[in-house]
Amino acid sequence: MQQVIVVNQQGVMATEIVIRNNKELLRGVERAQNVTINALRISVTVAGALYNQKIVLKKIEMLNETTSNIIASNARALKSQGAEIQRRSMETNISVDTLKTAFADAMEALDSISTYKQEALPKMRDTIDQFRELASRGEEQLEKLEKGQKLGL
Repeated sequence: MQQVIVVNQQGVMATEIVIRNNKELLRGVERAQNVTINALRISVTVAGALYNQKIVLKKIEMLNETTSNIIASNARALKSQGAEIQRRSMETNISVDTLKTAFADAMEALDSISTYKQEALPKMRDTIDQFRELASRGEEQLEKLEKGQKLGL
C-alpha cells in the first residue's frame, strides 16, 4: 500500500508540474501574442523602410553618376568644339571673289533695268497717245449716238 501511495503522490506531483508548465506555456503564448507579434510587425516595418532607403540611395548614386557623366561629356565637347569654333570663326565665311561677282551681277541688273526703262518710256508714251486717240474717237461716237437719240433716230 505504501508503494501505491508513493506512486500516487508521484503522479499528483507530476500532474501538478504538467499543469503549472501548461500555465507557463499559456503565459508564453500570450506574451508571444502581445510582445513577439508586435515586435515582428515593427521589424517588418523597419525592414521595409530600410529596403526603401537602400533603393533611394541607389537612385541617388545613379543620378549623381549620370550627372557627372553628362558634365564630363559636355566638358569634352566644349574642349574639342571650342577650338574648332574659334578657328572657323576667324576664317572668312564668304570669299571675296564671290562677293565681287555678286556685286558686279547686281550692278549689271540695275543697268539693264535702267536701260529698259529708258527704252520703254518712249514706247509707253506712244501707247498712251494711241489710247488717248482711241478714247477720243470713242467719245465722239458716243456723242453722235446721244445726239441721234435726242433727235429720235
